[in-house]
Amino acid sequence: MSLKNTMRGEIIRRYGSQRAFCEAAKLSYTRLSRILNGHIPAGERERAELGKLLRCVYDEAPQG
Repeated sequence: MSLKNTMRGEIIRRYGSQRAFCEAAKLSYTRLSRILNGHIPAGERERAELGKLLRCVYDEAPQG
């Protein structure tokens, strides 16, 4: 599974929708969508929010 799909899946799992994630993280929905689709690079703030989300994913993953 691609990183893009992993992030999208985790957003949906935790927040129910990309819009809810954007509201919680105070990010633009349109900008996040373009980032996840590879149309524009993530800025510093978006990288920080997505990094927090991914750290949670890997912290919860079974080790070993």
